[in-house]
Amino acid sequence: MIRSWGYKLRENAGCILLLIVLPVSVYAPSLFQGKVPFAPEGILSLPPWESVEVPPTARPEAALSTWQLNTSWPSYRYINEHGKVPGDLLWNPDAGLGQPFAANAANRCYSPFSIPFYLFDIGLAWSLSLCLKLIASGCVAFYVARRYGFTAGYALVVALICQWSGPVFVWGAEPMCDVLPWFPLAVLATDRLILGQFWAWPKLAVAVALMTVGGDLRIMAVLLAVLAIYLVLRRVRDSHHVRLRAALPGYLIGLAAGLGLAAPQLLPYLALLREGTTASGAYPWAFSSNLLLSLFGAGYFQTVTGSVNPLAHLVSIGLTPVLLVGIWLALRR
Repeated sequence: MIRSWGYKLRENAGCILLLIVLPVSVYAPSLFQGKVPFAPEGILSLPPWESVEVPPTARPEAALSTWQLNTSWPSYRYINEHGKVPGDLLWNPDAGLGQPFAANAANRCYSPFSIPFYLFDIGLAWSLSLCLKLIASGCVAFYVARRYGFTAGYALVVALICQWSGPVFVWGAEPMCDVLPWFPLAVLATDRLILGQFWAWPKLAVAVALMTVGGDLRIMAVLLAVLAIYLVLRRVRDSHHVRLRAALPGYLIGLAAGLGLAAPQLLPYLALLREGTTASGAYPWAFSSNLLLSLFGAGYFQTVTGSVNPLAHLVSIGLTPVLLVGIWLALRR
């Protein structure tokens, strides 16, 4: 059955509207009622409040909130207080004896999701930023899935999985969440390049620039490596249609242009790295079978070890498509 252009437009608009309404509904208490978008109990574990005498039941475990209070909150607070004055973000005199602020990519001064902190109060700005990350993640994934030829229903499922995955929703205040929403766009641009569409390189440039200013350059490096692997795998899988040599110039141009657009963030950060030192540290959980089994059984890791599964935030409902892959294969035509 051939569907009209108007029907497809209404279908896409309905899906996009749902991808916008859901995040707004989740963050409605903090957006419209003046509430903070994280559990404030974690502040009881920080000085000087840890000395306050409170009943044990008033000290619930809030590891995520404590982490945000130690990392994201100081950066966002400083942007909110000093972002309106040009030049004030270059240096933070309150950190130690003074530290570069804008040069530190983790502070995300140039991330599009940091714009609310330049315009609104810190509470509203934080909620709005988290909400925008979910909306961007869902809409970008929906667009990419539709460009791959998925029906609107299948594309909506893809978008919802990306939108409510652990790294985007659970750890929304972390720098990696400023990076991940744009990755599907980079994959689409890379795929179009290897199919001979040279003018897809501006899409790749925009995606690379947005990921670079996201604040987590380690995740950014991993995602670029994934794109390189994707190029090779596509060449092996579909050697008759993939034009790897023809795609390479466009890929390099898009990569260079994207990094060039992000140069105000990238160059100071690289200069800052030369002046810094490497801190020693290790992953606090030993790799074990319990860690992996807990991905398939909620609460298993906590029952065995007494602590929350450290990998849970990485999979969240992102594990759903793996468990349902058999149904997906059965429905394919």
